[in-house]
Amino acid sequence: LAVEARKHSAQGVICGHIHHATTREIDGIVYINTGDWVESCTAVGETHDGKLVIIRWLDQTAAGQDKSWRRSELFEAAA
Repeated sequence: LAVEARKHSAQGVICGHIHHATTREIDGIVYINTGDWVESCTAVGETHDGKLVIIRWLDQTAAGQDKSWRRSELFEAAA
């Protein structure tokens, strides 16, 4: 995907599949994998200030707590 992104002058790619959410740079191209909502319970969202974040659904029901969101900042979205 990084090679195809470069051919089209893209700054990066965002894809999702049944994998763990990840982000990395491949030869100057930003690669983001959203993971999935079935197995890893992850997604990618954009904040109001243009940052891309991985959203992880934490299953805390076993501890008697409500489910909650946790996010980790990834990259600033290109303007």
